[in-house]
Amino acid sequence: MTPPEMSVAPGYRRPADPRIWGAGIGAIGASVFVLSYRDLLGSPWSTVALAAYVVAAAAFVWAVLFVERRFEALARPRANPWLVYLGAVLFEVALIAVGTMLLERVGRLDLRPVLIVLAVGLHFIPFAWVFRLPLFLPLASIMSVLDVLGLLLGAFVHPVFSPAVAVLTGL
Repeated sequence: MTPPEMSVAPGYRRPADPRIWGAGIGAIGASVFVLSYRDLLGSPWSTVALAAYVVAAAAFVWAVLFVERRFEALARPRANPWLVYLGAVLFEVALIAVGTMLLERVGRLDLRPVLIVLAVGLHFIPFAWVFRLPLFLPLASIMSVLDVLGLLLGAFVHPVFSPAVAVLTGL
């Protein structure tokens, strides 16, 4: 008999597993990025973004809740994981606050969407270490690279790149 921590099951059968509810929290955040910033893209891109979001959301629900997967035992977090989590969230909030003040000072609040998404991406970096979940490193890296690119393109090419990259990162 397979022990429960090594069971094969769809996600809906393990709602208390942090990999399931954690994915849900991430999906809510990604949804906020897409739904908050898609209207800044203008027509027809706002509608394209919404359609892509519907497809991505359906794929997420299917993959996380209905596809069977092996649930291996979670590694024990390092000491004080919630202290690291709190520190990461405080860093995220501080980066958004300071970044927003700087953007306001230089008259570039149009870059705020991608700044916010960058702060969220960076706050995932310590999670890989403290929770012993390496998947957070590629997530943080991809988000951060995309968002730095979005900041640069938004600042030097066209302001629409800021919400466009925020939406893309959410998707």
